[in-house]
Amino acid sequence: MKRLQDGLRDALKETIGPVLTGKELDDTIRAANPLITVGDVVTDTALKAGMIPDIAFVDGKTQRNEEWNVPRDRWDFEAWVYNPPATITEAMSDVLDHALAALEQGMKTLVLVDGEEDLASLPCISRAPTGTTVIYGLPDVGAAIVVVDDQSRAKSNQILEQMEEI
Repeated sequence: MKRLQDGLRDALKETIGPVLTGKELDDTIRAANPLITVGDVVTDTALKAGMIPDIAFVDGKTQRNEEWNVPRDRWDFEAWVYNPPATITEAMSDVLDHALAALEQGMKTLVLVDGEEDLASLPCISRAPTGTTVIYGLPDVGAAIVVVDDQSRAKSNQILEQMEEI
């Protein structure tokens, strides 16, 4: 399991990709193939834009307070995982592996996280196929858009490598 130390929080404030909102975000979502969303609001935004993410990570909350219910009947598979705040558990990594394997078969996976899903974007960027669009929410700002390539993968891996092994 990896834990985010306080010193790395500033590194996460610098997004790996551009931040979008509104029509620009909707257009980016519609053009994404494959699409991974991390966060309830971003996943809901994708659904409202007419897209079912190939992989979606949600925790049933927005900004850790308000309850949020994403319709769960749109995906081929549903997985549950426990992942405490500021961590990436082995279970989260395993679920991502299964979701990526399902993606290779053309199937979509909804990952329901008990705890916090925020850091799931890092292993997604690190391990998703080149060309995958990973979108993660930035509360009160918009959504960060990352098209997986060698550069985004290297930035994600750099942060993952700096996280504390526990």
